[in-house]
Amino acid sequence: MLRTLIVTVCVLAHGLALPTRARPVFLGRGRVIGGSDASISDYPYQASLLQDGSHFCGASIISGTWTLTAAHCVLRTSASRLGMRISDSFPLGATEQVVSLAAANYDPPGGLAATLTGWGSVQFNGGVVDTLQKVDLSVMDRQACQS
Repeated sequence: MLRTLIVTVCVLAHGLALPTRARPVFLGRGRVIGGSDASISDYPYQASLLQDGSHFCGASIISGTWTLTAAHCVLRTSASRLGMRISDSFPLGATEQVVSLAAANYDPPGGLAATLTGWGSVQFNGGVVDTLQKVDLSVMDRQACQS
């Protein structure tokens, strides 16, 4: 249940952009290839989750001191290696804003347009990039996902 909520919130959190014509390619372990460069000012809730001082996954700013990430980002990772709560508060402004979360019982309809953002690979077997990327997707309805 928690994993479903986290994934749903992350997908919905990124559903604010206008669609582009990119055709994403999905790979194992949460990688998405495709899309285009994005400006952090268009996605001011996007954060970089660090492990041992290096980027390893994206996150969304959900309050002045907390971020939310997908469950696969922290699977088999020791909590002592993560800085999931910042020691001060985010300097909220043009490039740092809190994302609005969906209601706890919200079930997005299939086909809903969503935009995924992050610093993933832009080519097969490529490393992460320094420039924020975006790719437009459609939400899969719950019944199709479960089957």
